[in-house]
Amino acid sequence: MNDEVKRELEYHKAHALERAYMIGAGVLRNARGGDCTNGGASSRFAALYVYSDFISEAAALLDIEQRGLNVAQCFRVRCIERGDNRFYHVKPLDPDLSGKWTMMGGNFVYTCDGRWYEVTGNHYPLPVHDRVEA
Repeated sequence: MNDEVKRELEYHKAHALERAYMIGAGVLRNARGGDCTNGGASSRFAALYVYSDFISEAAALLDIEQRGLNVAQCFRVRCIERGDNRFYHVKPLDPDLSGKWTMMGGNFVYTCDGRWYEVTGNHYPLPVHDRVEA
């Protein structure tokens, strides 16, 4: 990791922003069972870690390494703007999926922790884009 990424992460930690850039959340699945994620992370884990989009991907990956988290459980908020509408979802930070097209596999992520809006910019459960076509 380069020094700029390390400085960014240290800045967030030094200014107590650590609690606002990452949150653990539960995976919401179809009660009837079945996996539409094609083996995605949200089908394998009961909880995921969601990183805010205001921290860079490189700084998030460094934070994951420093905390000793499983990178397969770590996602980052994405916002797509279409006209006046904003659509939020989470995408994997896993470097093994870098450059691969990911899509909604039917699962959502959410927590009742009051910081949810701070981290995600959204009040509702977010779709998990962890399905990758073979």
